[in-house]
Amino acid sequence: MFAFREKSVDLEVVRDEFAVLFDANYSSYNVADVFSCDETGIYFDAPTGQILSEIGQSSARTAQQKLSARLTAVCTVRGDGVKLPLLFIVRGGQNGIIEKDELPTYPKGW
Repeated sequence: MFAFREKSVDLEVVRDEFAVLFDANYSSYNVADVFSCDETGIYFDAPTGQILSEIGQSSARTAQQKLSARLTAVCTVRGDGVKLPLLFIVRGGQNGIIEKDELPTYPKGW
């Protein structure tokens, strides 16, 4: 059976002390100045699970065909409930060029 190392009464004291300390340090912040964000990986261009090949021919894939492309999406919301636009992070090279033709709504000047 699972047991806490400290009694629940002691844990409640720790929680209450932390709440007082947290409030003292951060209560001056406006709710709109507090952000919560999370990131998630998105895979696309994944190879199919089946390969078609002629009888007697190799069905091996190239290294490029075995991998799927990946990007990271960052989701952020302010403390007042306003959701910020998604931030997409893609793999690229230093001083690389962004393909603007793939996204017709890409902001001008970027």
